[in-house]
Amino acid sequence: METTSRPDPDSEPSVVQIEASSVTSARVARLGRRARSAPSQRLGIGFLLLWMTFVSVYFGVVRMRQADADVGLLGLALLSTQAAIAGSSWSGLWMLALRWLRGIPLPEAPGHWFLVVLGVRLAVEMLLGFKPGEAFTSPGAVVSAVTCCALVLPTLERKLPALWKALFGVLVLVYATPLLGICLSVWFGWAPDNLSLVMSMAAWTRLALSPGLPLIVSLYVASRGERYRGLHWIGLATWLVWNLLQPALLDRFV
Repeated sequence: METTSRPDPDSEPSVVQIEASSVTSARVARLGRRARSAPSQRLGIGFLLLWMTFVSVYFGVVRMRQADADVGLLGLALLSTQAAIAGSSWSGLWMLALRWLRGIPLPEAPGHWFLVVLGVRLAVEMLLGFKPGEAFTSPGAVVSAVTCCALVLPTLERKLPALWKALFGVLVLVYATPLLGICLSVWFGWAPDNLSLVMSMAAWTRLALSPGLPLIVSLYVASRGERYRGLHWIGLATWLVWNLLQPALLDRFV
């Protein structure tokens, strides 16, 4: 007597399993296309060409503003350093803009965010360099306010580690101190000498904490075995050099 074998219902995929598999495949394909279109964090000839372009832009603007100025050998060295800083910062800002326009997640490297913040600050300083007195009474306060707003972005970025987010939060407070001093002087009618003392203390605090805290955090993170690519270290080095040279660059170039 022949027996007919019935198909095992567990051996055949159900409709739910097929739909789940198709959804998963679609997600994997979409993530793959995003990963292929994402700008790589590994630096190459494209970043070098972008950097050279922005360095040339910076030199062109400085030459247009100070065509007859004799900067000397030391001034030329400082100008070249500032141009290299501006080129790196604006390159990082450009890469962030490309990621945002393509719908790619924002960078996870903390050093890239330092380039973004510094790029925004230097761009505002350059714009205010063209007859700043006609637009704002205190251009320095405007630059500090813009820097605070730029530092808020990495502070709110969810993918950054908590330690780096706390660091950016501290830097927001550091750069907001001059603005707070100006507001208090207006509200309580401080004498100019008191306001000058507060601003001087805020400047020295910023000079100590702005380069020191990122360096300490970077060394601590490296000691724990966490690794970042080259763009992070370029951003960190650019931020440190700019903070250390800021007193020498102040009121000298754009």
